[in-house]
Amino acid sequence: MVRRKELSREAFSATTSLFLKEAISRFAITGVNDELVASATLIAAKHALPSADCLQLASAISLKNTMLR
Repeated sequence: MVRRKELSREAFSATTSLFLKEAISRFAITGVNDELVASATLIAAKHALPSADCLQLASAISLKNTMLR
């Protein structure tokens, strides 16, 4: 929208900043590491899901396991 001049650069920056603040406060953001990729690979092999879905699912399972400890 900025490239098409439908949205100013300032409005884009303000909106992006607000989104990031809300996302950080509402969601658990995790990094991708070797353990997560290995888990996602097992999920992909077992359930034939797309790789992005497997990473998201593996992240959720990891977070759940961490919270249950």
